[in-house]
Amino acid sequence: MTGLPITVELVLPARASADNEMAQAAQALQTAGLMPHTLVVTQAHDLKSWQPGATRPEGPSFEEMAKAARHFFPGLEIGGGMLSFFTELNRKRPPRNLFDFVTHSFCPIVHDAGDAAVMETLEALPDIFATARSFIGDTPYDLGPTTIAARMTPMGQTLSQILAIDGYA
Repeated sequence: MTGLPITVELVLPARASADNEMAQAAQALQTAGLMPHTLVVTQAHDLKSWQPGATRPEGPSFEEMAKAARHFFPGLEIGGGMLSFFTELNRKRPPRNLFDFVTHSFCPIVHDAGDAAVMETLEALPDIFATARSFIGDTPYDLGPTTIAARMTPMGQTLSQILAIDGYA
C-alpha cells in the first residue's frame, strides 16, 4: 500500500437493495485489503443523463445509499453527487446535509475544444460553484477529478452504438 489517502468511487449496480450491494462492495474491498479514506457512492442509473421532470430510474435513493455506506464503512467520509459533470449534479441534487461532501467532475472541453471555448468554460466556474453552493448549503464541496478530456459522458451511447441500434452499422 502507498499510505496515501484513497477515495473509492463506488457505483452500485442498482439491481438489489443498497444494503445488499454495499455489503458486497465492503467485502470485496476488505478481501483486497483496501481501506479507503473516503467513499463516493452513486448508482449505475446516475451515470447516464435523464432530464428534469423524468421519473428517476428504479434504484436506491440518495438516503438509502448514504445509510448503507455509513453502516458498512463506519468512520469514513461519505460523499455523494455525480461522477459526471455539474449539469447532472444540478439535475439530480442530493438532499442537503446527507453526505459529508458533494462532488462532481469537471472538463473544460464540453462543447468545443478551441482555445476560446475552453477559456469560456473555465470562466463559468464561479457561477457553477455559486449554483452548487445554493443547493448543497455549507456541505463541503469536492470538485474532481478535473480532466482535459471527458472521462465519461452521461449524455448517451457512442455514435457506433447508436448506429448499430438504428441498423446502420
